[in-house]
Amino acid sequence: MQVLSNTLGVSASDDGGANTSVFGALAVTAIATHPSANGLLDDVHAIGVTTNNTSTGTVTDASGISIDGILNAGMGTITNAYGIKIGNQTTATNNYAIYTGTGAVRFGDAETIALSALGAGPATAPNQAISLVNTTAATSGTTAQWSPSALFTSSGWDTDDAVARTMNCYFTLRPVTGNTVVSQLQLMCNTAAAPTTYTNILAITNTGQTTSAGAVVAGVSSSVGWNGRSVMLSPVDGIITVNNNANTIGAKLKVDALPTVASGFGVSPAVTAQSTALAGSINVGTGGVATSGVIDFNGAAFSTAPFCIADSTTSNITTRTSSTTTQLTLTTTVAWSSGDVLNWMCIGPRN
Repeated sequence: MQVLSNTLGVSASDDGGANTSVFGALAVTAIATHPSANGLLDDVHAIGVTTNNTSTGTVTDASGISIDGILNAGMGTITNAYGIKIGNQTTATNNYAIYTGTGAVRFGDAETIALSALGAGPATAPNQAISLVNTTAATSGTTAQWSPSALFTSSGWDTDDAVARTMNCYFTLRPVTGNTVVSQLQLMCNTAAAPTTYTNILAITNTGQTTSAGAVVAGVSSSVGWNGRSVMLSPVDGIITVNNNANTIGAKLKVDALPTVASGFGVSPAVTAQSTALAGSINVGTGGVATSGVIDFNGAAFSTAPFCIADSTTSNITTRTSSTTTQLTLTTTVAWSSGDVLNWMCIGPRN
């Protein structure tokens, strides 16, 4: 194999003594002098680099600039090591510390974006740290120009198939065209079963409308509500409270257990399947002589006795209710008919 050496090499060393000045092996300065106020240069640069393979041979790695890792052969101390360090760019109308053309940009380690000079951005125009911009304008032929996407890739072990599965999700901004154009931030993910198919998992429009492809789950101590309006909470499993925004007025809905007959009613009474403390029905049984009966709510007790109503679905007999935190009592002054079915509904106060 032919070994080619560098065409130009620059080497410099300091005197080994103590110093606090700047030391460099190579310094390049470009100075543009225009005596005329109308002087114009299209481009000024201190270093221009071109790498060109003019043969038919194969080059494995071609670099415009290649920088090795900084060495510390003398076993001294280097406080900060920079592969490339760029000073502040502040003199132009548009200032870019790094500006690239087309081609992927890859970082091989964790990145830190420090914006100490920007401070907190206003709510109406936040200070962006990263901009993903599609500069192509939509046309009548191509009505939507989506933004570039932010890709998140991870890998998980499939225990059934004993293989690693790569998972991808994208965040992108989709314009929804029409008489009024609406922007929609979309989260799109694939699955192990369909790795090349991406499903819209979450979408948020610029008006705040949010659409989820799956369940939206709040934390155990969190609420679901409307800004300045009603709030819903679930303090324990099967209990839901609906309150006003001030959390001073509300109602409690109890669906955590199936009620059962505690006592009374006729022969072989039975609570209808799928009844709850919130709403249900009971067949009073046979006999035609019963005038009262008690139903256990079961599950967690109401914090205070709920408000209940009841009525017969099979006769005109009036049924009265009274309740405690754990039971509902139904009574009538005229015996229920044999097989009479009574409906009830109970809603508790918020506390």
